[in-house]
Amino acid sequence: MASIAKQCEEQVDALEKKLRDKHISRLSKGKCEPTAGVLFLDLLVNLERVADHADNIAGYVLGEEAP
Repeated sequence: MASIAKQCEEQVDALEKKLRDKHISRLSKGKCEPTAGVLFLDLLVNLERVADHADNIAGYVLGEEAP
């Protein structure tokens, strides 16, 4: 399970970048309310942090050294 968590972290990083870029595009085209945009970006940051923490825990479980 720990190895799966480590693989997922990389996917979450890529997805976060993709979603952030698409969101910036929507904002620049006026298709999104700025207040909703702030909440969306906060959500992305927090989800990415969860993935980072899961990766750190998985590394510990697998006996890897901390970064």
